[in-house]
Amino acid sequence: MSPDRMIFLISVAVVISIITALSPVAGSEAMELSLIREAKISTLSQAFSDHEDGNQKMEASGVMVNDEFFLVVFDNTDKIARIHKSLLPHPDNGFLPGIRQVTVPLNEKGYEGITSSGDTLYALIEGHGKKHGAVVAYEMNGTSGQLQILNMGDTPLVDARDKGFEGLAHVSMDGNNYLLALCEGNLCKRDGPKNGGRLQVFERSHSGWRKTRTIALGDAADFEDYSGISIRPDGRMAIVSQEDSTVWIGWLLTQNGEWTITTEKILNFPRAVEVSCFGETYASKKGKPIKIYRYIEGVAWVDENTLVTVSDRRKKHKKKKSQRYRCKDQSIQVFSIPQ
Repeated sequence: MSPDRMIFLISVAVVISIITALSPVAGSEAMELSLIREAKISTLSQAFSDHEDGNQKMEASGVMVNDEFFLVVFDNTDKIARIHKSLLPHPDNGFLPGIRQVTVPLNEKGYEGITSSGDTLYALIEGHGKKHGAVVAYEMNGTSGQLQILNMGDTPLVDARDKGFEGLAHVSMDGNNYLLALCEGNLCKRDGPKNGGRLQVFERSHSGWRKTRTIALGDAADFEDYSGISIRPDGRMAIVSQEDSTVWIGWLLTQNGEWTITTEKILNFPRAVEVSCFGETYASKKGKPIKIYRYIEGVAWVDENTLVTVSDRRKKHKKKKSQRYRCKDQSIQVFSIPQ
C-alpha cells in the first residue's frame, strides 16, 4: 500500500471516530426541544369539550399538518380533529365533517396515526387480526372511508398481547408510493429486546398495500417504545418515544434500491424540577429535572426546525408520580429544534 493511500485511510478512520464520539446515543444526556406553545385540546373548540356526550377524554395518538391547520386522530374515537396552528380557539376548529368510521371488527375504537398523499388521508388501525394492520383511506372531500389492509404476508404482526403499529408515514420514491408503519414495541412485540425498532414498508399495488421490506432503526433509536413518526419530502425523519420522552431525528436514504437509516440527533422533551397544574405542584424529590411529557403519541414536521406533537391521556397508576403527567396529557404542543 502506498504511503498516500495509508494516510488517506487513517484520515477517514479519524473522522469516523470523531463523528461517532460526537453522536448522541439513547440513554445519554441529550439536548432538549424548546417549547413554543401548547394547549389542552379540549379548550380549543366547543366541539371537543362536548365530544362523546360530555366525555372530554381526548386521547390524541397522531397528528399531521394540513395547510394552516393540524389534523389530529385519537385512539378513543373515530373522529378526526382540525386545530388551527395558533393553538388558540378558532371558528374552523372542530371535527372534520362527514368522516365516518368503516364497519370492521376492530380491537378498539379509534386510530393510532395519520398521514396523507395528495387529497387522501390515511388513518392507521393498530392491528387487524393476527397478521395485518390496516388503514382507512379518506378523501378530503368525501363522506366515508375505505378499509385497506396492510398485508404482512406470512409475517405475524401482533403477539398474543396485541402490540401492533403506532405511527404511519407516506413517502414517494422512484415513482412508487409507500406507507411506512412504525411498530410500537421492539421487534413489534410488547417485551421485545432493545435495539429492536422496526419500520414495516408497504408498497401500493393493484391489489392493495403489500409489505416489501422491514427497516431496522438501528442502535441510535434504542427506546423502550416507539409512538409516532413523520418524514419530510427530503427524507428527514422524526420518531418519538412515550416511555423515554425523547425524539430521534435522522434520515431515510435510498440508493440503488437500498433503504438506509442514519442518525442526526436525539433530543429530550423538556424536563423540569417541578410542574404545576389543577392546583397541585409536583416536584422532583432529588432536585433534578424530571420527565413531564410522558405520553407523546404523535409527531409531524411543521418546517425544518419545528415539530408538532400530541399527547395521549395519562394512564392511572398506583404510583403518585404518574399524576404529574396529567399536566401535559391530552394536549397539542409545538416545539423548536435546537441548532
